Amino acid sequence: MSRSRKGFTLIELLVVIAIIAILAAILFPVFAQAREKARQATCQSNLKQIGNAIMMYVQDYDETYPINDGRGNVPAFYTQPPDARGVASVARMGVWATTLQPYIKSYRIYQCPSCPLDTTTLSAPLNAGATEYPISYAYNGQLACSNLASITSPATCINFWEAYGKASIRNYAISTPTLSTPGPPHPRFSSSDCALYVQRVPITTSYFVHGNGSNYLYCEGHVKWVSASTDYHYSPWAEIDGNGIPGSYWSDDRGCAWLFRPPLTPDGEN
Repeated sequence: MSRSRKGFTLIELLVVIAIIAILAAILFPVFAQAREKARQATCQSNLKQIGNAIMMYVQDYDETYPINDGRGNVPAFYTQPPDARGVASVARMGVWATTLQPYIKSYRIYQCPSCPLDTTTLSAPLNAGATEYPISYAYNGQLACSNLASITSPATCINFWEAYGKASIRNYAISTPTLSTPGPPHPRFSSSDCALYVQRVPITTSYFVHGNGSNYLYCEGHVKWVSASTDYHYSPWAEIDGNGIPGSYWSDDRGCAWLFRPPLTPDGEN
């Protein structure tokens, strides 16, 4: 007895392919969202570790926050590690990314997995053999040299944030916003004029890092995702376009960046 094998018809194959295509169209965005949620959680874990490190640093140094940058006055970029480019200097050694290393012991913590390396901004060559460390986070320079007790609203005042937007910079760490008026030996919020600005680097980078917002670390240690909106109660931006590009930030009558001020109070009176 002979048996014949019946194959699929063209119509049946097309139906199966159409079903697979529909399922893929439904599931791929779900997979992408799940992957981004995992990256957001990793980013929050990074910031949490930075928060633990800054609290240990503050306890070791008479409850005083680190200086805002290596020179202690104007906003600047400093290579991290200090010997990654050129010659290591005292200025580079004073940057937060280095001063927190005894507590973190890894420069890799400073990169958000959702922030690809920007190779066009500050692309100066590294020293031969230097390791490349993408850095996504920045320190709130208005906290520079502040005493722990002076932070009147630690659950509201921003400590570290994804200041580069959806990008990482190669081996450079910044403090932003930063007090730009010199003070002896370093400026601090209570004794320095608020001549400062919120530095946006690169200026065309979207602040839609995780969905339509980004992660923030606050002074009392909690980490929270915040929508990149124009609500001054929780977003630093006074204006931001549909692509996540900010145009200006909220400030008080002294020009101090609102959510980065150490004496910030919940009712906004201080």
